[in-house]
Amino acid sequence: MKKILSVLLVATMLFTVIACNNGNTDKTDKDGNKEAAADIWEGVEGDELEIALTVAGKTLNVVLNRDGSCYAYTDYGEGNTINGENVNRPELEGALSVHSTNYGTFEVKDGEIVATLDAQTYYRFVASGKDGDALKDAYFETNMSEEYREGYYGKGVVMSENKGSNVLVCRPEGDSYVTVSVTNYDENNVKIAVSVVNADGSYTATSFYPDGTVCDISDYDTEARLVKREQYSESGALEYVENVVREGDVSVMTRTDAEGKVLRTEERKHKNYENGGYYSEEKIVENGVMITHRITDERRNENDNVISNYSMLEAIEGNRHIHNVNYTEFQNPKNNYVYSKESIDGVMTYYYCAIERVTVIEGVEGRQSVTFNDGKYWLSVEYVDATGSLVTKEYEYAANEYVHGDWEKFEYAAG
Repeated sequence: MKKILSVLLVATMLFTVIACNNGNTDKTDKDGNKEAAADIWEGVEGDELEIALTVAGKTLNVVLNRDGSCYAYTDYGEGNTINGENVNRPELEGALSVHSTNYGTFEVKDGEIVATLDAQTYYRFVASGKDGDALKDAYFETNMSEEYREGYYGKGVVMSENKGSNVLVCRPEGDSYVTVSVTNYDENNVKIAVSVVNADGSYTATSFYPDGTVCDISDYDTEARLVKREQYSESGALEYVENVVREGDVSVMTRTDAEGKVLRTEERKHKNYENGGYYSEEKIVENGVMITHRITDERRNENDNVISNYSMLEAIEGNRHIHNVNYTEFQNPKNNYVYSKESIDGVMTYYYCAIERVTVIEGVEGRQSVTFNDGKYWLSVEYVDATGSLVTKEYEYAANEYVHGDWEKFEYAAG
């Protein structure tokens, strides 16, 4: 299964991600009386009303039917549509898109729409355009197996089983609708998580342990980015608080315990280059010790082709220390570098370094690498001799005899 189906394996419905609560959402007039139920069908022709809601910073479409049934769906957008070229039928004029869909029923209560949707997600394949139906048939024949036929041409394909339900609450506001809340329940109708959406689109999500005790309370901004999280134990005691501060390309998460002591910080930086490349960096400090430092720097040219790629990782896992570096210069294959070192309790257990642009051996540039393992170094040199043959020379050194060469040193001006 290509393109669209690869997306389905990791996709989830928006409202199951944030999980929200009804809260106290009754609308009242100036005298404190509840308003009469809104007539959502006023001015609507036909038996179907579609509304667009913002949930977790994304768009969720809800379709209401006069008979009380409904469904909510997410469209993955133009980047995930299929056209005739994708099925070797360029003459077909149309498009095929996939909608992640949940079905259910709704009612209008106290001026709000309350939709109860089954947690089972179906992936509907929706055709449009002059040859849309033919394109849909062609895609099935070339990309789908027979087991999916009924769902493909019906309410949707089931990729994995989901149990439980989601209750979505929204209300009319002017000419549009706004999300009030969403609540998640498991298959036993036990509330898993709730959240209340604020007037500006930010929201607070709360999840629960099986016995109903609060597990965590998380605040998100209007772009569905975490601002603050409070984590609780099953006994109800506060374990830690996480606060996230963002400034420009940098975000810093600070975790403190119930007494305010700093336990962990996570600093992340991400910026995009003008030609499509990007730079990202992550630093994680735990109990005052840097346990992770990661850098990725990808450079591209004006044609959006990758010029170079640099990655670095330093990590501490218990008594183990890891340091890896990779650099590839795609326009100059001789300018590639690989470095890997591991230590346990400060004692090196593994080392590897390889480079393309190295020492001139017998008048010819060659590839060089060195490996440390089992207490010894092995140096390998490869080059093409005057006859055009690939020659490999290998040397063995005791740990105290090997002298590291300048070629093993690498400095990169990242960011």
